[in-house]
Amino acid sequence: FPGVKIQIIQDEYRWINRMKAAIADLGIHVLVSSLRPQTIMKVYHHPGLAQTIKCSALPGYVDDGLVRMKAPRIAEREIDVVYRGRDDLQYWMGHFPRDKVDIARNFLELAANSNLNTDVNITDPARLYREDWNNFLMSARVALGTEGGASIFDFDGEVEAKVQDYMDRNPDAGFDDVADAVLGPYEGNIVHKTITPRCFEAIALRTALVLFPGEYRGVLEPWRHYIPLQRDFSNLQEVIEKIRDHAFLQDLVDRAFEEIALNAHYQLSTHIQRLDCLIDRVDRRLYDDCRSLRFPWNLVRSSPSTRLGSWHRRARRRFALPEGSQ
Repeated sequence: FPGVKIQIIQDEYRWINRMKAAIADLGIHVLVSSLRPQTIMKVYHHPGLAQTIKCSALPGYVDDGLVRMKAPRIAEREIDVVYRGRDDLQYWMGHFPRDKVDIARNFLELAANSNLNTDVNITDPARLYREDWNNFLMSARVALGTEGGASIFDFDGEVEAKVQDYMDRNPDAGFDDVADAVLGPYEGNIVHKTITPRCFEAIALRTALVLFPGEYRGVLEPWRHYIPLQRDFSNLQEVIEKIRDHAFLQDLVDRAFEEIALNAHYQLSTHIQRLDCLIDRVDRRLYDDCRSLRFPWNLVRSSPSTRLGSWHRRARRRFALPEGSQ
């Protein structure tokens, strides 16, 4: 295939060396990563990727469809606090992902006597998707959350293999046991922390966020876009008071909606436009390079306008589109 080859990758903390070799072998022209630019250079340093354009993107954006949904006001919602997560996170990802478990378990335990109406669950059968997830968010005043990412990057599968070997020999071991016995030399080799798509979904549906403090890729500010909950839960009582303050929550979600959900920089449509522009730029470069080398491909020998017209004609025949459609 002589055209532009783009890879959009997430979960970048595993099988990294194998992935880099595959990217080089496939001749990927553009790699779109959810890592920060400085981290991309650490993770994807490889002689075969010297000519690959590496772009940093967020792992999610604001869907225009969610923005257009009519979400209930805070006072009209029945549930105070919701959360969904997983309790089967892989130990070899390091300490940082444990936040997703800790925020749920500790909140349920420490806020048990608060009389808040909660729906917090980290078992796999309780997970929700698509419209069920959207309706779940809109039923609640507040959603718990954390940054996504990992604090260990397993470049060659060594960490995962060592953890599995230890668990096979110690089937009742918990995370702290594995961390002490295996993870110490690897913890923090690459630290990846980022905002998650769930944050954007909650903001678009005007659900308030209670989050562990973090950078959130510079998108969210504490007390402006979310309520910060300290990891030691030392300010839990203050957080509970804010959850009960419906006027405060309404101001919070309205401000986050205006400043983030309606911000073109964070919208999915803008991300798509950026990708389109990137494809055009790389395609022109490939076309010029191939033309200078006199490659015998029809795709290359045709002019850009001829190629585009030919593609439109084929698309109209395949999808029965009327003449003149784009």
